[in-house]
Amino acid sequence: MLSDGARNQASTLDEVSAAIEELSSRVSETADNSTEMGKSMETSMDLLNESGKTVQALVGSMNEVEEASVRT
Repeated sequence: MLSDGARNQASTLDEVSAAIEELSSRVSETADNSTEMGKSMETSMDLLNESGKTVQALVGSMNEVEEASVRT
């Protein structure tokens, strides 16, 4: 009986150990994905800022053209 109990405990311990290992792997994967997402967001923000500058320059040029046409 004691031997069966010890085997059951060992089996349960193996299952718990495997579950912890799987959880650890998934946490690590989630952390990696979060890091990649952060990099993607940073790149997106850079592109949006650059686009905003381009639009501002375009609007400024359009205003200059409008002012020049009014003067002429």
